[in-house]
Amino acid sequence: MLSDDTKASNSDYGSTLAWVDRSLANLRTKGVYDEINGMLVGRTLTAGFKPASTGIGLDKIILENTRGYDFPIMMNMDFGHTDPQMTLPIGVRATMRAEEKYLSIDEPAVS
Repeated sequence: MLSDDTKASNSDYGSTLAWVDRSLANLRTKGVYDEINGMLVGRTLTAGFKPASTGIGLDKIILENTRGYDFPIMMNMDFGHTDPQMTLPIGVRATMRAEEKYLSIDEPAVS
């Protein structure tokens, strides 16, 4: 997730769709969505984008949990626990233009 002070959450490893749903609901309850400017969702092997037997997939869970908020969401990004793995540094400025599927890291992660 992107915010002015670049807060980030890395929370998909070993998860199920139900776990992701609970985690996203928890972020909403804690007010995190009020503070972020965008959300990046990496590709994941465990939760995947295949709908569960209920017909609900990861994309629908994310959209339901962020309903009512006005920030862009980019999904299926090349970071997480799949190949290829883009390094996504925490705590640096980034530019996200979801409509163009554009993400740039605007400053070095190390100095």
